[in-house]
Order: sequence, then C-alpha cells, then structure tokens
Amino acid sequence: MRSSHVVDSSWEQELNKMAEQLKQFLDKNGKEKDPDKSASIFHQMGLFYKEQSKQDDSITKKLSLIRSAALFNAAVTRQLGNEQFKQSLKDFCSDLLKTAGAKILDADLMKIAQEVKEMAENMRKETNESLQQIKTIPYDVTKDEQKELEAEKIASIKTIQAQITQNYKNMMKFVSNECEKIMGNSPCRYSITGMGSLARCEITPYSDYEHIILLEEEAQERCLEYFRWFSVIFQTIIINLQETIIPSVAIPSFKHVTKPDEKEFFDAFTKR
Repeated sequence: MRSSHVVDSSWEQELNKMAEQLKQFLDKNGKEKDPDKSASIFHQMGLFYKEQSKQDDSITKKLSLIRSAALFNAAVTRQLGNEQFKQSLKDFCSDLLKTAGAKILDADLMKIAQEVKEMAENMRKETNESLQQIKTIPYDVTKDEQKELEAEKIASIKTIQAQITQNYKNMMKFVSNECEKIMGNSPCRYSITGMGSLARCEITPYSDYEHIILLEEEAQERCLEYFRWFSVIFQTIIINLQETIIPSVAIPSFKHVTKPDEKEFFDAFTKR
C-alpha cells in the first residue's frame, strides 16, 4: 500500500502540472487571455479534485469537493455550450448528495441555485430602480432646505438598505431550508446567524454571505457531521450561482509560482 505522504505528493505534482498548463493562457498580470481555452483545464482539475476527495480524510474531503464545484462551474461559464462540462457538474451534484448521505438523493442543486440567482437578480434590479428615484440635492437651495433634503435622502437610503438586508435574509433562509430538506431533519437545535455587513445591515446587492452555524451545547459528533455536510451542500448551491471566483476556494497549485516575474492566477472572468 502506498503511504499517504506519497499519494499526497503525487496529487500535488499532478495539480501543479495542470496549473503550469494554465499559465500559457494567462497574460503578464495573471489574467486569462482566452477563457475558452482555459476552460478545459478547470474542468480537468474539477475531475481531479472530485477523485481526490475519495482519498481524503473527512475535513479535507469536503474542501476538495467545494473546490471541485468551483472548478466545474468555472469551466461551464467559460464554455456555455459545452454539454460535457454541464454533465460533469450535474454528475458532481448528484454524487455529492450520495457521499453526504442525504435523505433526498434526487434533489436538484442546480435548479435550487437558479431560483436563488433569480432572487438575487430581482433584488439587484429593485435596488437599482430605487436608487434611480433618489433625487440629487441642487446647489441653489437654502441651508434649511438642504438640511431637509439631506434628511429625506438619508431616510431613503436607510429604507433601501433595510430592504436589501431583508432580501438577503430571505435568500439565505431559503437555501438553509432547502439544505435541511435535502439532509433530513437536524439531529439537534441550531441557528444560522449572519455576520459582517449583514449583521450590521450594511450588506450590498453583490456582497458575499458571511455566517456561522450555532449548535446547542453538548452537540454530538453526528450533529457536527450533519452540519459539515449541510455546509458543503449550502456552499455548492451558492457556487452554482456562478459568481464565486476561483481564488476564493484557495487552490494551492494556483499559488505555485516558479519564476520571479510570474503573477498568481487572477480570475477576472467570473462575475463577482
């Protein structure tokens, strides 16, 4: 039997080799010159991480699967007409549910993501329309008039901000509910709590979603494992919106720089 060290080294060498292949399609700033050509490499790496996850321990397995999801989506968005890439993503989502021991094995993670994407797009459209309705304060007004107009403008912005916050909560609650349906009822009580800009009610229509999952005290290992897989499925749905840049999943081989003047890969293609 090969040692885990040798296997890990072999995986790393193969991933670095693929990353080196990608470099021929990057400009001096690490951006893709032709995303259509780099798509096949992302697809190949997605397959690689999916296969690697079968060899990994519990936590590393889940990280490999999240990376695989991001890479498959990267390939799909760069070659929208490539049916092989779409099938690989579909197969990945199906296999993920089996690996996670989900209750609903035929759940469609891509369809759920599309529903969330439509919610996000509607929120962005509504926000833009609301911002367009805010009047510019003219220069030729008295101080008292300016003060009154500024107060009205502040109130309008607060109303818009509150609506964005509520829309974000609704979207993430929808995803969380779908994850619980897929995994089955939680084995313990829990709460999903927004962090960062969401907690401060300062979130924008394009912000990322920072959150924590709070579990009741004395949660057993089965409860922890349930929410680890819950989180992987949650992340996969969000990644399937196709707005997750590849560097955000921290793929080590993309940081593999062999020359002093080389730049790390920079994902300028994916919509943020």
